[in-house]
Amino acid sequence: MHRSVPPTEPTPRSLSALSAYHSGVLTPMKMRSESQSTLRLYSGSPTHTDKDHVSISSFYYKERVRHTLGSVRHTLGSVRHTLGSV
Repeated sequence: MHRSVPPTEPTPRSLSALSAYHSGVLTPMKMRSESQSTLRLYSGSPTHTDKDHVSISSFYYKERVRHTLGSVRHTLGSVRHTLGSV
């Protein structure tokens, strides 16, 4: 079987490492030579800033709250409609 990657290069072990490796943020030589404080592991693009960061849990919470409020409004609207027609 043909290997396209030389055996000396480390294999990315996670999706974030793989995406960083392919986007050119991290290269095998950089991973060995730079200290951990200078590595930007999760930067998808050079223009990414910390204020743009949204965690999955906060996004899920906001979506859930919006969905819950929408269903409460819908329920109240149908109750008002039912009571109004009596």
